[in-house]
Amino acid sequence: MLYLIPAWNRSDGYDSEETPSDSDRTEFDDTIKQMQLFQRNPFVTYCVMLLSYAPGFRHFLHHQGVMRAPYWSVLDAICEIKAKRAGVFSYREINWPEHTEFVDVPTGILAFRNGEKYAKVEFGTDGNTVCITMYEKGETVRKNEYDDRGFVAASVVYEKGKPVYRDFFMENGSRKARLYFSDGRVSINPSYPNYRIHHGDTDQQIPFQKTEYSSINEVICEVMESYLAQTSSADIFCAAWSTGHASLLLPLLRGKKLIISMFGERYRPSESEELKESVTTASRVVVDSASKTELLTGRFPKMAHKIEYISPYDTRRDYGISMQISVQNVLLPVDGLSEKRLSEAIAVLGSYLPQNKKARVCLMTRENDKWNRENLWEIVQEQAGPELEGYFYTEKCANEPELTQCLRLQRLVVDLRETPDPFLQIVAVSMGIPQIASAKTAFLSNYENGRILRKLRDLPDCLSYYLDSLTNWNAAMVSSEEIVKQYSTEELLKKWKGVLSSFE
Repeated sequence: MLYLIPAWNRSDGYDSEETPSDSDRTEFDDTIKQMQLFQRNPFVTYCVMLLSYAPGFRHFLHHQGVMRAPYWSVLDAICEIKAKRAGVFSYREINWPEHTEFVDVPTGILAFRNGEKYAKVEFGTDGNTVCITMYEKGETVRKNEYDDRGFVAASVVYEKGKPVYRDFFMENGSRKARLYFSDGRVSINPSYPNYRIHHGDTDQQIPFQKTEYSSINEVICEVMESYLAQTSSADIFCAAWSTGHASLLLPLLRGKKLIISMFGERYRPSESEELKESVTTASRVVVDSASKTELLTGRFPKMAHKIEYISPYDTRRDYGISMQISVQNVLLPVDGLSEKRLSEAIAVLGSYLPQNKKARVCLMTRENDKWNRENLWEIVQEQAGPELEGYFYTEKCANEPELTQCLRLQRLVVDLRETPDPFLQIVAVSMGIPQIASAKTAFLSNYENGRILRKLRDLPDCLSYYLDSLTNWNAAMVSSEEIVKQYSTEELLKKWKGVLSSFE
């Protein structure tokens, strides 16, 4: 069995609950891509070990196309929850007080009693009830969080508008545990002193060692240790690396067959002690880029034999439709750019666009953490002038399907970040879209499937190179074919099979 341990928890160590439908959250992750790869190509039996609180997990799996993915949840074990499938629950099923009136608003539904706001109902992306916030005299007093299997997962109690504690519930509505926000301690309801460990054909009720714990991580470690005791010596654990995982998992998985997966921004070169311990403890280390391979082998030359570069993204030939539309769309991702860098880029684009009346610039964001439509338009007006506003437009792509659909309309991708986005690059390669980037990567060869931009002032020349005629554009599309072959599903599977067979 291959156990995949994702790093989906937030900074508090356990919380990754589903957010309402207006969330800016994205869904790009190494564990997700591993699940999708192994689900489509079942050469290995896998199971996800979910260590975070995620009441919307079934909807999440559905969105990723892995709805039937097997998983074990530590919070389910703590609360003795047996249900696995998503259930249907409507806020109308709640016994609301008499004379409660409901009003639709853009962010959900408001409930009023005697003219005062009594509650707010918020929904997930599938229209499922995610949470209901209760009010008294305009102040938040409680927030009930709903599991997508059809019951209340937890309830946060507030005093003077501030959260005091969160209660976790069993399926029958009984309180199982309480987490205090002030100091992080956790108390177990003495009326329900056991947790449930289900593994294979065994189902055990195991008593908690304490009724009071210093943190939720202490509870998670105890329950996970009991679960790990049921696993086999042949089992392999692939843990997504983060500093939180390093401190939580390494003591538990020491002596196990361990793969550390390093992805994106979770890798921080400054985290030397945790990183060194992880690389030393792990049997293999899988990284998501060639640059990480160079960094790690440079820092830990004696561990170089453990490190394997496997792209989390596979190529799939899917030509876009940019040639079928009259305008020439140029995608410019803005996440990760400083205001100075973005302003300079828009100023340069503003000087180029009057020369090419067909060109349009798509300012694309995936998270809206820093950039939104309003502040992007301010920069466009300042740097390009109001007469060029029609040449720019904004697009938010919060998930994989949205970004893929956006790219199908693009003639060219311009990524000006120090480290170009590998997912954006692999989709561009799959569609044969030329790329202009500030750095060479595994998915970009200069003057083959794109151009490396040394200085920003050279951007107009690079744009003209691909937009003035189809000759260079077609040549880039042909060059993309070789990269498509290198990162096909078959090639990624070969690499994963090699990593897993090394434990035999």
